[in-house]
Amino acid sequence: MKQYKIKYRETCYTEVWAESIEEAIKIIKTPDYRIEQLKRTFVEKLEVLTEVKPNELETQMFETFRFKYKGKKRGLETELINFTKHKDWRQVLPQLERMNIKWGCETKFIPHLATFINQRRWEMVEDVKPTVNPYGEQHNWSAK
Repeated sequence: MKQYKIKYRETCYTEVWAESIEEAIKIIKTPDYRIEQLKRTFVEKLEVLTEVKPNELETQMFETFRFKYKGKKRGLETELINFTKHKDWRQVLPQLERMNIKWGCETKFIPHLATFINQRRWEMVEDVKPTVNPYGEQHNWSAK
């Protein structure tokens, strides 16, 4: 059983425990649920936002990425909840865990982790790949 966070109307949210999204929507649409839980008489537009809780492996993957990130951070749970607001967070998480970012500036100019997440900076930053001297050892001036 999973916990789903569902948006209805414009500003109202509710969390429902169900086996699937379809079952969660069915529970929300029942009159008894609306009267008791929501205190509403009519639920118009339903929008499933996200599954609320990531599993243990996903939490561990995010913690690995967070540990390697050089900028300022808030708490693990706060950053993880912020990250799971993105619709494609499950596809992006393995990329972030493997990502090795080399910032070419001082630590004070590295964006906060919340900014990195909110602005989807992982799409703009390239992974650091080991550089090989394309001209051969005879042109490696630092080795001499």
